[in-house]
Amino acid sequence: MNVTGPVPVPNTGSWKTFQWVGVGGVSLTAGQHILKLVADQQYFNLDTIQISPWIRNSDRPNSHAQPRSWHGPA
Repeated sequence: MNVTGPVPVPNTGSWKTFQWVGVGGVSLTAGQHILKLVADQQYFNLDTIQISPWIRNSDRPNSHAQPRSWHGPA
């Protein structure tokens, strides 16, 4: 199931220049999920994928707090 739809990515002009692109508002059910990256265009460079849980501002003790992050094994 496609939960994000198309995600436009910028052309940074260099194979060594990366830019973060975010998608928010994705709701998932509890349990394991499989992440599948599908490219509609060839010739792109992917450096990192970061998945962070979304925390509503009303649930945060400090409204300026950043969402928690998880980084997989290096």
